[in-house]
Amino acid sequence: MDVIHPIDDNYSMGYREKIPKKITPDRIKESLVHVGMNTSLNFPVSLGYFHSVFLDAGYSHQENSSPKESHQLYKHFFFHEEKGTSAVITPLGVTFNCIDNYIGWTSYSDEINKLIKELYEVNLINEIHHLGIRYASEFPGNKLFNYVDFTISSSVFPNPNQTGKIRFETIEGDYKIIVNLLITKNLKPFTQHAKSSTELSIIDVDVIRSGMNIRSMEDFKRILNESHHKEKQIFFSLLTDKFLNTLNPEY
Repeated sequence: MDVIHPIDDNYSMGYREKIPKKITPDRIKESLVHVGMNTSLNFPVSLGYFHSVFLDAGYSHQENSSPKESHQLYKHFFFHEEKGTSAVITPLGVTFNCIDNYIGWTSYSDEINKLIKELYEVNLINEIHHLGIRYASEFPGNKLFNYVDFTISSSVFPNPNQTGKIRFETIEGDYKIIVNLLITKNLKPFTQHAKSSTELSIIDVDVIRSGMNIRSMEDFKRILNESHHKEKQIFFSLLTDKFLNTLNPEY
């Protein structure tokens, strides 16, 4: 069952006054950061600069040898096993992720900033116009709506054991915010945090800024950190106090 919940223009999310620095374990399944950019060269030529920057930074390149769709021909994958980070290069920009375990925002953002700085310094980036941060956190079991701090009508999920997804979208200032609440069954767990369970509850928060004209690293770093803070505000404000206290929050 998929439900899309429309939110009117007057909606405003209420945030916690205190946002934890971290929880243990972090429960993060994916930590995607997409940087959309306009480059000074067309993609086949600019790809050589991407390769040079990422290979010099210690990344290995993996060929997309058997793309299922034609657009996947334009995806190029880079991995840094030691740092635990990856990047996918497409004509639209760069999408970063952590490979297995989340490495923490300080290390992760330092790595992103270092690589974006290198791309600026080789004069490849004209401007950054889009930044999206999407974190998906998974929890074992199917008690998702015991974890989140709002009431879901019984008409939406009348059976507490059923699977399904509820999607919320809203605009808040410069941000487009998308929240997906997902219950899955008979699915192989995505991370080490749910090895013993085939039932998963997933909280997926996507924070997007578009229509920008970022031409300096100072502005990029500021907006990157602001966007990450917004994502954390949303995630932690979704959780009930009772559930949050079980996650070993550190302030």
